[in-house]
Amino acid sequence: MLKNNTFILSEQEAYKALPECDVVLLTATTLLTGAFDGLASCLTKAREVVLLGPSCPLFPEAFSKTPVTLLSGILVHDQEGLKTRVREAGGTPTFSRSTLKVNVPTKGRMV
Repeated sequence: MLKNNTFILSEQEAYKALPECDVVLLTATTLLTGAFDGLASCLTKAREVVLLGPSCPLFPEAFSKTPVTLLSGILVHDQEGLKTRVREAGGTPTFSRSTLKVNVPTKGRMV
């Protein structure tokens, strides 16, 4: 399904498409919804699998037995500022003033 020039698939559609993908971006929300394990098991051809989003755990060892090659998340450098943005319902786009985006390769990735 093409929306705004981007492929966005439902979980059910993803199970059909993922086995053919070479590069996959999975939101870290899949960890929270319980969808991650099932989706990850479909990644038979992917050479790069990026788990991303502000809720992404930046702990490569936790993904050593998965196809994930890169973790892309945030580090908080201003806790109080971030708390204020959350309290004021600023949303994820406002987090950038209090966080730093980082990428952490997993053991499965050659850097």
